[in-house]
Amino acid sequence: MKNVLQKTRLDEICERIEEVMMPEDIFILVHLNAEQLTRRNLTAFEVGESLKQTLKIKRFDGVRAVDNVLCILPPDSAKSTSYFVLQSLMKTLPGLTVKVSLFVHYLQFSSFEDMLVVCKEVLNAPCRLCSMYGHAKYL
Repeated sequence: MKNVLQKTRLDEICERIEEVMMPEDIFILVHLNAEQLTRRNLTAFEVGESLKQTLKIKRFDGVRAVDNVLCILPPDSAKSTSYFVLQSLMKTLPGLTVKVSLFVHYLQFSSFEDMLVVCKEVLNAPCRLCSMYGHAKYL
């Protein structure tokens, strides 16, 4: 048995990230790839909620999900203007982890001796199965 953690980053599931500046408002649009979302069992709403938690956006409408597009409004900052907050978001968004999945792979062996060899090479110790059946002496 082998456990593998797979992290899904935003740049793996989005087609493009663009900043939009209007006279009254400033925000980021993230266009998500529908095929990548279904492959990773994600929805745009789940991605938006994950980004809200990661970016610690407290406003209710800070991240909106419509179809496969996310609209991210920069959080208010007393230290900097909205433009600079938007620029820092543009730099950090692609590398943000959206989802972490745990995969368990089961290894199949043709014989008990093959399993003992893997236990010896990988674990450098008897595994629980070997110890449980009293085969630790083979290692």
